[in-house]
Amino acid sequence: MPVREWRRIATTAGGILLAACVTVAGMSAWRSHESATAARELEQATADCATAHAAAKKAEQKLAEYLAGDRLAQAKAVTADKLADPETLETLDKLAEQYSEGERIPACAATDTETANATTSKLQAIEKKHTGNLSRLKKAAGAVFSSRLAHTVEQGERLYSSSEGKVQDEYSRALLRASIDKRDEKAITDAMDKVNASIDAKTKADEERKAQEEAAAAAAAQAQSTPAPQQYSYTPSGSASGPGSGPSGGGYHSSGGSAGSTGGSASPGWSVPANPDPSQLPGTDPSL
Repeated sequence: MPVREWRRIATTAGGILLAACVTVAGMSAWRSHESATAARELEQATADCATAHAAAKKAEQKLAEYLAGDRLAQAKAVTADKLADPETLETLDKLAEQYSEGERIPACAATDTETANATTSKLQAIEKKHTGNLSRLKKAAGAVFSSRLAHTVEQGERLYSSSEGKVQDEYSRALLRASIDKRDEKAITDAMDKVNASIDAKTKADEERKAQEEAAAAAAAQAQSTPAPQQYSYTPSGSASGPGSGPSGGGYHSSGGSAGSTGGSASPGWSVPANPDPSQLPGTDPSL
């Protein structure tokens, strides 16, 4: 075989070998790149899952704290008769019962990107759900408090109108009016207590005054209907009723109508003649 032919074959073989080496090297580099990319994606997916897990736990904790908090307890403690709209309390009770059940939060234990991403999506949905539940629960509690305020304002308006002219201290009504205008629930309640106390004080004072007037009227009526008592005097026999009158028998005489009295004045209880005749005295013998 000519030398030229050998050179052509050698050149062709070398090219094929070089191409094979380049191909193998390229495939190896591609595989390394894919492996590195997959590792980075898994690392990012794992980090995203951890972030979503923390957010879901935080949302769950906030909801649990609100369910066990004072504000919700105060809202649930409001009775239906203190609300302008009792349905707000029913809605709050249903939501509180529903959200207190909770939901299991999955852990981020995935070994591949696809599973990690799927777990992340579930955690994000749970976080969104808890956040929405908390928002709805707060809104329901606020509706209960607003309904209670509306009822308190209504009661304050009624008391303000009905108490006109019935209070002992008008300042209490003025305070109630100012509290209603400010829509201050506690101030309205305190002012209503003051108005009621003022009404009770005036009612008591009116009853005492009426009782005193009735007692005085009854006493005056009794004094007018009772006759004055009559007085009587006793005049012994042989006494004279007046100048020129003869002896008369003894007896009781009314002190107000005795004959011979001067100026209509009452005679003494016992009358004795100024110059008695001894012959007229009882038990006297004229011969002695």
